[in-house]
Amino acid sequence: MLQIASTPQGTLIEDRFLFAPEVVDAGKINLMSLMGAEMAYDRSNLATLDFPGEYDIGGLLINVFVGMGNKLNFLVHRGEGKSFWVIQSPEVLEIDEVSGMDYWIFSDEAVEKKLDQLEMEGERIKIGD
Repeated sequence: MLQIASTPQGTLIEDRFLFAPEVVDAGKINLMSLMGAEMAYDRSNLATLDFPGEYDIGGLLINVFVGMGNKLNFLVHRGEGKSFWVIQSPEVLEIDEVSGMDYWIFSDEAVEKKLDQLEMEGERIKIGD
């Protein structure tokens, strides 16, 4: 089971990831909810993911996809073989990398409906209620 907790700072996942942080936490991998500026001068802080791309942070492979409204979606491949999505944009579920997830973390009803429509397997975890 994936450990998830709602905190005043954001949604804490496995005590390692912070989704939608109010304030960036230097001790966590910060998964920002919206895309940041294209031209950022300080991209050395890979612990704050706010732009689409593929990142390797301490052996974790994290793919970041942008959806409608510049919402970011995160595909995290953990070392022990368990993968999870933090998904905000239902249209992102149409890409090839989506299949075979162990966990789906979402807050939007539209994402849940799309998961049902595509008959995606894996445990679903709704956040933000």
